[in-house]
Amino acid sequence: MVASLPTAPGPRRVNLRLAANSASHVSPITGATQTSARFGAMWMLDIELPPLSRRQAGEWLSVLADANGVSGSIYAGPHCPRPVDYYDATVNPKHPQSASLSLDFIAGEYAARWVTTPTPLVDGGSQTGTTLDTDGWSEGDGLNKGDWIAFENGTFRELHMVTADSFADSNGDMTITLAPKIRRSPSDNAALIIERATGEFIAADNDQAAEDFDGVNGTRSIGLKLREFLR
Repeated sequence: MVASLPTAPGPRRVNLRLAANSASHVSPITGATQTSARFGAMWMLDIELPPLSRRQAGEWLSVLADANGVSGSIYAGPHCPRPVDYYDATVNPKHPQSASLSLDFIAGEYAARWVTTPTPLVDGGSQTGTTLDTDGWSEGDGLNKGDWIAFENGTFRELHMVTADSFADSNGDMTITLAPKIRRSPSDNAALIIERATGEFIAADNDQAAEDFDGVNGTRSIGLKLREFLR
């Protein structure tokens, strides 16, 4: 069973990066460089928590201890609960139609986005590469560069970043460009996670279930390092 990290308190810092598995070779004769884009890129995640009470620290440590080092997996991901221009109607009640609006923080304008949160699906099996065909959207629904998606591939949950703006056509179909490459082809009609997207991670080493106690302030601090659990 895959564990989940506590949702509160939120992290002080999150460092999420893609460790590519690409290679290069520089010719010692001509200086020409050859490159190779190989499979095996994985997300690396560092989380630093704010000062914690004993109870709060216990909630985090219990998950890490139960994972037993690198042998247990944990759902984790970017600190981005929703797509970048998602507008939450409960935040600004002055706009009665805000459930169907999104706020462009650069232009300071509202624009039609999602009337309701979509429930998209993978459209077709045996998909590979850096694009994913999906359906189940409404015309005009979209994802932006930097948004996150996830899906189950039958073995583990994959986490991907959207690398090109994508919009659904009149049939509710959308092709999403993503990184890294699809690791294992998801099945047709697999659910696409577009809110609070997470992947499957394991501890970077066997020493992650640790805390530092501040005897002056009576608080505890925890920092953890995770890496994506590829299979």
